Formats: sequence, structure tokens, C-alpha cells
Amino acid sequence: MELELWRILVLLFSSLLIGFIGGCVGIALGVVRVPIMTFLGIDPLVAAGSNLFVTLLGSIGGLWPAFTQKRIVWRVVILVGIPSLFGSFIGALYAGNFSQFILLILIGAILFLSAISIILVSSFELFKKDRNDPNEILKIEIGKFGFIREGIVGVAIGFVGGSVGVALGVLRVPALVYILKMHPSLSGGTNLAITIIVSLFGFMGHSIGNNYDIDIIIIMGISAVIGMYIGSRLAGSFDPLKLRLGIGVLLLFVSPFVFYDAFTRIT
Repeated sequence: MELELWRILVLLFSSLLIGFIGGCVGIALGVVRVPIMTFLGIDPLVAAGSNLFVTLLGSIGGLWPAFTQKRIVWRVVILVGIPSLFGSFIGALYAGNFSQFILLILIGAILFLSAISIILVSSFELFKKDRNDPNEILKIEIGKFGFIREGIVGVAIGFVGGSVGVALGVLRVPALVYILKMHPSLSGGTNLAITIIVSLFGFMGHSIGNNYDIDIIIIMGISAVIGMYIGSRLAGSFDPLKLRLGIGVLLLFVSPFVFYDAFTRIT
């Protein structure tokens, strides 16, 4: 689609900033990029497919520093990532069956729930007297029922995320920290690895229906890679819990505008 210069600049710099913040906390933050795209008049389906590929590129940029710093727990990537990729592909494949109103309502609901989840979990962790040891995750044993539970949740989250074009790391990271008791520094790198898998298969589903725009992918993808790489390199310089708390407040502020956008599209 044809984009005016001011829209290109908004997409470019917003993706760079979102990528930097996302790299610091290990979340691609596509859930923030999609509303920005829809606010600029981009079709929700095109925004969804384009955002998934941008998320893929950005996560690759942020993954390398996490890999070299050994902040990825690969067995959790496999446990959560494989079920999620199926859900993401199926959700993306059938996203065209939903109206713009439904898609935007889903995005708004995800934003709101993500905000509440991040605020509650981050606040709880900040006020804990003893933070988790980074090696604690290595002692956790996930049994058969835990595998089934995580698999079902992964498919469900992947399906919803694939439909609206987000990898839902904002929901996954709190689950890794709170449920699996993973240290925040490990949860960020692990989530980026999962996000690459989920985003790839979600984009594949959307690409079948041509729900993407190559110009948007180039503009936002390059800036996302740069932003997430720098953010991931500097991750140790910031308190990830305080950053996530700030992200939660930001998402809570943005969600009403998404609902407003949804209701203005009712014809």
C-alpha cells in the first residue's frame, strides 16, 4: 500500500523504540505495534501478518545477545514453542473469517489482560524480599501433566495470537516467571526463542491469504532488528521488572483506544 512520508516516519521510529524496550525485557511487543498500524489506517489483517514477520526479524536481532550470554533455556523453548506454533499457524490461516471489529476487540482484550498480568506479576516480584536465582530453573522438573497443561495453553495462546498477529510474549513471560519460577533474565531470552518459532508459523498462515505488506515489513523490520539488538545488549543495565511494570501501564493506557477504534468500524 502507498504510505505518506509522515506515516513511514511514525512506523520507523515507533518500531525502533518498541524494539529497544522489547529487547531490554525479552518481549517483541508486537501487541503495541499492531494498534499503531491500525491507527494509521492499515487493515487489521495486513497489520497482523506484517507484524508477525517484523516480530520474527526483531526477535532474531534480540536473540543473539541472549544466546551469547546464555539466557535461553532450550527445553522450555521446545516444551512451549512446539504446541504454540500449531496454534499460531491455524489462527493465522483462519483470521480472514473474522471481521475487523472482532479482530480489534481481540487485540484490545489482549492488551488489557496483558497489562493487568504484567502489572500484577511485576509488582509481586518487585516487592519480594528474595529474587529467584538464575540457576533455579535448572532444578525444576516438569511432569507429564505439566507438559499437557503447557501444551494446551500454548495452542490456545498461539491460536489467538496468530489471528491478531501477535506472539503474545507479554502473556508468556509472566507465565515463565510466575508459574515456572524462571529468573526474569532467563525468561526474556527464552521467550525470544519461542517468539521466533511462533511468529514464523503465524506469518506462514497469514501469507497464504496475502495478509501482509512488504513495504511495512521492510520499514518496521529493519528498525525492530536494530532496536531489539541494542536493547538486548543493554538488558543487564536496567531492572527488567521495573521496565515490565512500565510496559504494563503503557498497555493499560493504550487498550481503550483500540476498543474505540473497533467500535468506529461498525457499519
